[in-house]
Amino acid sequence: MKEPGHRSRKEEFFALIAEGTSTAEASKRLGVHSSTAYNWIHQQKKQRSAKEVVFAQLAPVSQSQQVELRVSGATIMVSRGFDPALLRQVIAALTGAGA
Repeated sequence: MKEPGHRSRKEEFFALIAEGTSTAEASKRLGVHSSTAYNWIHQQKKQRSAKEVVFAQLAPVSQSQQVELRVSGATIMVSRGFDPALLRQVIAALTGAGA
């Protein structure tokens, strides 16, 4: 069972991390066991990646063999025979998913 104040220490922990404090130092200052701190970090990464769903809009371009892909304000013309790995890299760069 979580003890009272658990949530506020977690928020304070992430505030220290955002300021550039190391995980070890932040957990030491707050009296949080290092395994708890690393669990918090792991949970946050899982939640963040689950929230970062990117949708792209596809639009056929008249009678051509191309598809127009709109993602994050950019328009990409995709032709038959495109390199799927390269397209994934471009989309990751545009959405910041690779960061």
